[in-house]
Amino acid sequence: MAATVLDDPSGGVPAWLARAVAVEFLDVEPVDPATMLPVSELLVQVAGLAPGPEAIALLAGLAQRPLTADQWLSVVQCWQPQLAWAAGQESTAVAGAAGPRPATGDPVRDLDPAPLELSPAIGVSQDSARDKVETARVLAAGGLLAKTGDALRAGELSAYRVGILVERLAQLEPALAQAVEARVLPGAAKGQAADLRRRIRRAIVKLDATAETESWLHGIKGRRVLFDDEGVDGLIAMHAWLPPVQALAIQDNLNAAAGCFDPADGRCADERRADVLTGRLIGTVPGDPSTPLAPKVTVNVIVDLPTVMGLRDSTAELVGYGPGPGRHRRSARRGRRLAPLGGRRGRWAPARPGHPGLRALARARALRPSQGQAVQVPRFDPLRRPCSARPQCPVRPVGQG
Repeated sequence: MAATVLDDPSGGVPAWLARAVAVEFLDVEPVDPATMLPVSELLVQVAGLAPGPEAIALLAGLAQRPLTADQWLSVVQCWQPQLAWAAGQESTAVAGAAGPRPATGDPVRDLDPAPLELSPAIGVSQDSARDKVETARVLAAGGLLAKTGDALRAGELSAYRVGILVERLAQLEPALAQAVEARVLPGAAKGQAADLRRRIRRAIVKLDATAETESWLHGIKGRRVLFDDEGVDGLIAMHAWLPPVQALAIQDNLNAAAGCFDPADGRCADERRADVLTGRLIGTVPGDPSTPLAPKVTVNVIVDLPTVMGLRDSTAELVGYGPGPGRHRRSARRGRRLAPLGGRRGRWAPARPGHPGLRALARARALRPSQGQAVQVPRFDPLRRPCSARPQCPVRPVGQG
């Protein structure tokens, strides 16, 4: 039925006709549908659209509209397929830029340049770029897990869950990997991520128990302990990958030795376990088995010449503690005793003459320049030569960029 003036309660012209006349004859810009539809109807419209630019444009238009908390939650849900779609488009672009993996039989020519080019282009490390390239090749059309890549590009499976599938299946034989993919992929978007990992393991065992056993045995060879020296708030992270039996035995042992909470002590369970582990490895204070022994350390610090002269207050990075104020390092030049970082005290001595731009650097025992003792070789010298043997040391002073 055609609309008439009766459609407008105010007795005027219909709203649709007024908009059409304004756009056609008065050169008025058309109104964005996202600002005209009610939010609830707009969310229903977005849910019915395939992931892509149209749905993204409608969701982006909601950022300027007043929404309730429930409506914002619905917006977050609607964004998830769009994020998966965008990740799929990025994966396609990475695969196109990287091309197939080199396989010429020549060790030199087989060097893959794609991660080296991708790393500076997107501002990530070479390891992260290498992982992104390998994942894109696996998910590309005709790749090992092409069906998983199709689910990502269609917005049906999040990038996080796709990463779980790639991490576990890419190391299997191609036929087994694709068989597990066909079994797991239909329900991969349901439940928690831990459920997906369990389904993958069960599918591998059901299809080829030998492959799972070999994976376990190969994993035992990968036991290791790693340290993250990018300390935060004066702490360094230590990570250990151990066989389950040994790891659980260590956990029970640490819990038993840490004991229960004591109000007079004040340490939480994590602190007590950390002190027990440290004390068993490096010893404890005599007469106090709950306090780890403080080790004697040698600290090397690089000081730029303007800071030493008091012309600037540049910072230096001390491993595990972070940046330190330049005034502390100027005080070190005068041989003062300091405790600016973690309570460690040390006598600071100036560097040997003829080594410009450096001032040397703190030992656990007191040193006087008059003793004539050689300064330790800084850690940046790969040849470990004494300072006097390399007067043109290629090191930029700290704070110079």
